[in-house]
Amino acid sequence: MINSKKNEPEILKNERFNELSFIEQNIDELYSENLELKASKESTINTLQSDFLIELFSGELDSPILHEQLKEIQLDDYFEGGTLALLTIEGITLEETKFTRDNLLTFRSKMLNAIASSKPTLTYKLIPLDFQNFCILFSEKNKVKVAKMLNAIIPSIESQLSRNLTFSVATEVPSINQFKDAFAEVTKMMQDKFKYTNTQLIFPDTEEITDSQLLPYTFEEERKLFNAVIDNDLEKAISYSQSILDHLFRDEQLNSFKITEYKIVLFNTIKRILSHQDQSFHTFYDKNRDLFNQLSTSSIPVIYSTFQKIFKVLFNDCIFSHAITTDPTTLSIIEYIDQNFMKDLSLTDLSIEFELSENYISRLLKKNSDINFKAYITELKIAKSKELLLEGKYNVTEISEMVGYKHVNTFIRTFKKHVGYSPGEFSKVL
Repeated sequence: MINSKKNEPEILKNERFNELSFIEQNIDELYSENLELKASKESTINTLQSDFLIELFSGELDSPILHEQLKEIQLDDYFEGGTLALLTIEGITLEETKFTRDNLLTFRSKMLNAIASSKPTLTYKLIPLDFQNFCILFSEKNKVKVAKMLNAIIPSIESQLSRNLTFSVATEVPSINQFKDAFAEVTKMMQDKFKYTNTQLIFPDTEEITDSQLLPYTFEEERKLFNAVIDNDLEKAISYSQSILDHLFRDEQLNSFKITEYKIVLFNTIKRILSHQDQSFHTFYDKNRDLFNQLSTSSIPVIYSTFQKIFKVLFNDCIFSHAITTDPTTLSIIEYIDQNFMKDLSLTDLSIEFELSENYISRLLKKNSDINFKAYITELKIAKSKELLLEGKYNVTEISEMVGYKHVNTFIRTFKKHVGYSPGEFSKVL
């Protein structure tokens, strides 16, 4: 028998091969297009979910059509309520917060992968609110189960992202309409996170810090140290940190349990200071790993000396110092800022005043004085507002206008973030 394929003309073989290649290529293209469509649909759903929640939290949704909307954006499992958590990622830089929505969704994917690899035990929805804050919706209403899952996944996520995480978890709600109240609750807890004994996982019943056995030094002593760092007062920061160390380690006969307890307390203080400055404890620890490794000893003098060095590095990272620069242009810019910060001063204003580009001014300040323009302006405004509050002549709205804030709510929010108290609370404390 003659093999017809063997005697098939070469031209027909080539045609058959080209036909097969064409089919394979079409299959690959269809597969790629299908993946793209799937990714596009998922991206659209994520965007719709995020927009829906923001409207829900602000109370702008029409209740009668809620159930239909939930089905369309795949959130119908939450119609009968559940548990809401707010996740804040510490140490996010100013540049990162300006990322686009696409960048935000990419980071969301990274967060989802980090959570998935931690083997979560409950179903959830992760919704980005901005680059630093994410909502997590659980249909689960059992607080113990939610806490167990979050406690299990936090170390893994922090390790993968090299960031510190804070979760605030609201009281469970019976209906999706009440997630608005839950969001207000988690937001308030997140704003007040430094007053809790656990700043990593906060529930409504989490114990607040008091001047009790928890802190060997008072909360007010720690607050003074915070304010010294915020005010860029290196001398006071060193003095307060020294006072805390003297308080802790004056007894050289401490047992190992107390030594470990004091180390943890100091770590938490350092973490809170870094968090106030939007810096990551993980990054700080990695950068100074050799110093932290010296704390493995039980020798009181060595521990005392090592914490002195750690605080020195901490202050170097967190406290601005521009007196050492000799560059005349930089000094002129700083002087102008110091004289005009109570206006609504912007980089554009500086650019016009000094006839230099905004980017060049930013680089100049950073290079010669290690100054971030926005952060420096904020520190000056907060310091001045403290002075005005101490005078007792002006109300909060008047001070807000005097230091250059267009909206009093922005002033109050910024003040509380940096000082730990609202302007009104600050006046009462003092």
